[in-house]
Amino acid sequence: MQAFQSRLSCGLIFIFLLSSLNPIFAQIKEEINQTKSINQLNDRFSELVESAESKRTNETDKPCATSLNDLKSLIDPEVPLTAYPDGDFLLIESKLTTMPPESQYDKGYFNTIADKALDAYSKSNSYEDFVQEFTGKSVKELGTQNILSPRSRAKLTEAELMKSVYNDLRDFERGTHLIGDLSESTTEQGCKISYMLKMKIVAIKYPDIERELIIEGTYSCSCETENEKLLKNASFTYTARTKGIITYDISTFESLKNPSLEITNLECCPAKISTPPFANDLGGSTRLGGIGLGPDTTDAYSSGIYGGSIGLGYESDRSATSICVGGDYLHKITSNEKAIILAGGQLQFETESQGTDNAKFTQTLVSVGPKVEAHLPQRNSSTLPYVGFGVNYGFGSSKNQSFKDDQTQWSSSLYVGASIELKNDIGLFFQADVLGFDSTTSRNDQGGEFKSNNFFFNLLKFPSLKVIVRKVR
Repeated sequence: MQAFQSRLSCGLIFIFLLSSLNPIFAQIKEEINQTKSINQLNDRFSELVESAESKRTNETDKPCATSLNDLKSLIDPEVPLTAYPDGDFLLIESKLTTMPPESQYDKGYFNTIADKALDAYSKSNSYEDFVQEFTGKSVKELGTQNILSPRSRAKLTEAELMKSVYNDLRDFERGTHLIGDLSESTTEQGCKISYMLKMKIVAIKYPDIERELIIEGTYSCSCETENEKLLKNASFTYTARTKGIITYDISTFESLKNPSLEITNLECCPAKISTPPFANDLGGSTRLGGIGLGPDTTDAYSSGIYGGSIGLGYESDRSATSICVGGDYLHKITSNEKAIILAGGQLQFETESQGTDNAKFTQTLVSVGPKVEAHLPQRNSSTLPYVGFGVNYGFGSSKNQSFKDDQTQWSSSLYVGASIELKNDIGLFFQADVLGFDSTTSRNDQGGEFKSNNFFFNLLKFPSLKVIVRKVR
């Protein structure tokens, strides 16, 4: 009899030990299942990066779009998770089991009360449906007296508890959940990349669930090398759907459906170009050109250019020859990718002769006035074209045989030109008038006055050509 009592006592002690270890075993099992879910989820994110097909957009037509393949090697889907994938759902269990025994709900054939709540939610179209499915009551039948939670010491009514659980499940279903975040890392080339791992529910019918996996990120480089095939900035989004099972104990993530990569913003590094006249080093030097061709356009032309010019002209129908010399200064007003605008003034001395020795006419004129020019950068070109407009006031004299007149003149002209760089910030500017007008007043010794107006338009031929030597100021 004593032996039987001893065996009975040992058996009771063993049962007691097993019952006391059950919570520990349950916790170990839960951690193992969570680890399996996380590993499977990491596998799906890796599959997403490897198998995603790029969606064709205007961004993907850019030269550096092919460099996006390099992103695959830069993204590590196994970044430390900031939250367990279904953490919001798991909290439902603790919320419903912290109530005193008399207030707790029967979990039925489900493993946990959280599973029963999620099943009820997935079958419901409204809060009223959820309450009826989960409790078997209508909303009006829910208790309105405070329920004391032994753990949290919080007081709330049954109606408040049901509303809280329903809202948690709704947020879990509708929200986009951040589960991993790599704030920023630096590549071997010095580029910056950051991305986040997200997940949201597409559809749920307990225990079946379909989710969308998302990787959102940005990438940036300094573009120290001129190569339009290299990325400067990019924003990207990987997406795919996965079906699986969700319970309180474990979540599964099956093979992906329609993995894709979408580029929402893509900026390529500047293209390497042939150095135009007076091109700068794209780092902000004070040489003439380079405007609009690199990251720094504000320093192009420094503050301005100045130069001297000599012009030669000949008109066969009048047997007229002209020579002019002068100087000008142009100050930079503004610049962008399409043009650099300069404004300034010019001073010019001009002499013209026409006719034969027996009937020769000569004229000299000194003029001064403002001018403005727009210089147009060209990619892969050795010249820099420009267009300009000037207005001048001049004074001088003319001599025809023995007659001499004093003259004043107002003139304006539209001209085009192109430049060629020499060295040491010096260049040649070849310039020709296209359209012009002048008004000349002549006064002779006898007090007579004569006024003449002249308009010219030369579209296909240029009767005069001016050569200007200019240097950066």
